[in-house]
Amino acid sequence: MTTSPTIHLAVVRAMRPIIGGDSVPWSIARDDPDLRRSALYIINAAWGMCAFAFCVAIGLVGFPVRALAGDGAGNVVVSLAAGASFFCLAGCAHVLRRWYWYLPKARRRLRAGDRPGYDVYMASAVPRNSSVIFQSAVGILVTVIVFASL
Repeated sequence: MTTSPTIHLAVVRAMRPIIGGDSVPWSIARDDPDLRRSALYIINAAWGMCAFAFCVAIGLVGFPVRALAGDGAGNVVVSLAAGASFFCLAGCAHVLRRWYWYLPKARRRLRAGDRPGYDVYMASAVPRNSSVIFQSAVGILVTVIVFASL
């Protein structure tokens, strides 16, 4: 049994009205590469939709705030939305790395009859909650760069 990627599942729950994803926890808990692949697909789609929502927020919130409250307030909103968008894109990158690096190795181990190796790679194919550290670093860096350039 693998640990539950609660951060990633929270994003799936937040995007549930758009993408569905009711079966993601069940699919991650199963020992089937195809189910794990479909769960990773849904998690990646949720992170991508969240990033897109923040990009839309730049236009719908950031620019009107800039027009109404001045350049300083608008720059802060645009910078934060851009950083949040890249935070979500870093989540996509983490899920894609798990999907395209560990899942094919697990399939090869299964075909070769190496059950212990298969179990290790299947456990590694589950997105980790620790990815938030990398995602935060990316989001903060992008926020600082965008704010400094506006």
